[in-house]
Amino acid sequence: MTPSEYRSRWNKMRSSLLALLLATSVMLSAQTPSSLSSTAGEQPAKTIANSIGMKLARIPAGEFLMGSADADPGAREDEKPQHRVRISKPFYLGVHEVTQAEFQGLMGINPSSFTRAG
Repeated sequence: MTPSEYRSRWNKMRSSLLALLLATSVMLSAQTPSSLSSTAGEQPAKTIANSIGMKLARIPAGEFLMGSADADPGAREDEKPQHRVRISKPFYLGVHEVTQAEFQGLMGINPSSFTRAG
C-alpha cells in the first residue's frame, strides 16, 4: 500500500470513528440520567463511563472558532474556512480514541483491515 493510499484509508476510518463518537455522544446527551443533570446549583459529573467502560467527558454548551485562519501559512485547505461553532446543549464525548474492540463491542462488526500482523 502506498503512503497516499494509507492516508486515504486512514482518513476514511477516522471520519467513520468520529461520526460514531459524535452519534454516541448525542445519544448520551439525549438520555443523560437525572443523576448527571444539574439541580439547584449542583454541577453535573465531569466524566462518566458508558456501558462498555469507555470514559466520557462532559462538553459544555458554548461557542468556539473551528479551523485555521486564511493567513495561517501552515494550514491545509481542509482546515478552512475558519468558522464559529455553537454547541447549543452539553453532551458527553469519548476521552480516548475508540479501539477496534470497543467499536466491535458497540457495533457488532469490525470493518478494519488492520491486523496485529500488519
